[in-house]
This record gives sequence, structure tokens and C-alpha cells, in this order.
Amino acid sequence: EADLTNGAIIAAASQTSIVGSVILSASLYASMYNQSCSACQENRYQTCSSTTNTCQCPGNSYWNGSMCPLQLFENAACSQIDACRSDLNLSCIINSYGGFTQCLIGINLFTIFVYENTKIVQIETMSDYASLRSNDGVVSPNYNFLFDENILE
Repeated sequence: EADLTNGAIIAAASQTSIVGSVILSASLYASMYNQSCSACQENRYQTCSSTTNTCQCPGNSYWNGSMCPLQLFENAACSQIDACRSDLNLSCIINSYGGFTQCLIGINLFTIFVYENTKIVQIETMSDYASLRSNDGVVSPNYNFLFDENILE
């Protein structure tokens, strides 16, 4: 699997190699994503999730808001947490300003629940390269932080 930004076709002695391509378009996805599984039966672009009974992106791809591109490889620029190949131990790291940046191997992820008067006001998943900041750079003293560390292996 590859896309226009990575991968290569290498000449081989075998005469049985078959190479093909698929052009992705948002129109192939938007009408059925998250719909009942009946919408994506016999469809090559989305699969039926047995846990949610809805049409979802197939393996090694992710929903970017309009379609299901292939997940990204190491060092690729990423813009959301599920954009990188988790089966290759890749995570989309988050910089200190809370923005996603790059697919890297084996990053520690932290899920941060911000509570104010027993009500969750913010949930963030961050890499250990990130720090939590409010807009003015000061964390409110009314917030209590609970950390749930999930180490990718």
C-alpha cells in the first residue's frame, strides 16, 4: 500500500506482478460514512464495523472529514491523531501548542481530562512532547488533572 507521496514500483524478474491505482474522491465516501451497514454492502471504499454496525474506513485508512485516505508512514506530516499507521507503532505527535505535527514511532500518549467543579470541560490526548497550556499560558487553579498514560508498544 502506498500513495503518491511514498512507495515505489520496482522492476522485478517476475512477469506476474500486477500494479494498479485508485483515484479517491470525497463523493465516494460522504454519502455512506457512519451510515447503516446496508449503505456500504459490496463497496470497496468503506467496510461495515461489527461493533457500531455503521460504514467505516477500511483498515490502514482513516476518516479525514471527507474521505478515507491511507494512513501515513514514518516522518509524514499529520493533522489528526488517527492519521498514522498504528500497526507500525506510529503516532501523530502533538507539539507544545496542541497542534498535530508528524508521524513518529513509539510515542507515549497521555489522555488529559480537565475538570472544573466535577464537570469535564476538556479532554485532550497528547504526546509526551506536548504540554498543556490555556490561551493565556496559565492553567486555571480550578482545574484538577487526571492522567491516563497509554504507552504504545
